[in-house]
Amino acid sequence: MHKLKKIIVLSAAFSLSAGLCLGCAKVPKSQQVSGVNYAVSDGSSGTQGAVESLKNLEQYISKGANGYHCTCSLGEGDKTLNIDADIGNYDVESVCDVKAEPDPAALDKEQINKILFGNEMVESSEDAGSGDVKQSGESAATVGMPSTQHLNYTDKDHTKRFTSSTDSGFYYSDSVLISKYNLVDSNGGKTGSGDLSDQYTLKAACGQLTDTISDIAGMDIVITNSKNVSDGNGNGYYELTFSSAIKGIPLAINDRESNTDDTIDSIGIAVMGQEGIAKIEATNLVWKEDSEGQEQNCLKLGQALSVLETDIASGKIACNSKIIFPKCGLVYLAKTDDWKNAALTPVWRFFIPEEQLVESEMSAIAMDNNIPTDICINAVDGSIEQMQ
Repeated sequence: MHKLKKIIVLSAAFSLSAGLCLGCAKVPKSQQVSGVNYAVSDGSSGTQGAVESLKNLEQYISKGANGYHCTCSLGEGDKTLNIDADIGNYDVESVCDVKAEPDPAALDKEQINKILFGNEMVESSEDAGSGDVKQSGESAATVGMPSTQHLNYTDKDHTKRFTSSTDSGFYYSDSVLISKYNLVDSNGGKTGSGDLSDQYTLKAACGQLTDTISDIAGMDIVITNSKNVSDGNGNGYYELTFSSAIKGIPLAINDRESNTDDTIDSIGIAVMGQEGIAKIEATNLVWKEDSEGQEQNCLKLGQALSVLETDIASGKIACNSKIIFPKCGLVYLAKTDDWKNAALTPVWRFFIPEEQLVESEMSAIAMDNNIPTDICINAVDGSIEQMQ
């Protein structure tokens, strides 16, 4: 099975947005991580100037009450790529490449003290990794990122902690709330979607998280996924996955351990209930725009589907009818060549979250047949930017 960078909420480790390669794409190379084979593309395929020739398969896109949705089967027979996904940022008309750098100055100590610590924050001399909570996210995924401003705060009872081990992320935890929410799990809590209760709705939780991160880190965020764990009586918590947004487009969340050496792992996770926020983990999400390239027309999603259709027909993309892509959207793919700055490329991304992948038969099928489950298509020239 694929090895999941598994983040199990509130337990020992916490749990928890694609090609006509235009003549020169390669069959995906295989990369093995912890005994698991992944298909990996070096992004070298594609030729600019042929975008106009791409068909627009807009017949596979529909608009509903909650936005746009893509439902299609590309290919024939067993060699079919299936997509059944809500679409993120469907209506974007123009995009550009962005150069970004970590922004540690964005972290507002005064707001952190006021909002997260109730004005009782103090400097901590403890190691950032010590305490009751295993900090599995930031420390594991940000190796190589710079650290010029290392923050380490706690409260007088040492139950809350705020740390930043790199300039592009931070971690906050409240061990008292973690223990309370843990009881829901240990007493048979059920995982679901939607609202925990009428008193504390999913919309309210998302709004609280959005406002909190805007205040303490100056970041715009996009909630990319949510679930709740409840005892059935309205008690429990939400786990929200989020990403920072630059120029209105979110960074691609990377939840795998198979990323290429130049791909920046970016992910945001929050655990929160009616009693407060138990955890915020922002890994490689605190960036500021350094420069941007020329604004260019954005490839339409229907054209990106044409990219997939053509490469499936030519055998450049392996697929299987039992694999269904539930996520689709326009995102920024963050890469680096020096681990000091980031190059953000706009892509149409089709992918299966790792947790969902390993909990189904799709994992074994993808592994055994070297089938990519995360495909990023350059939103300007239609080339395959990354495939794994």
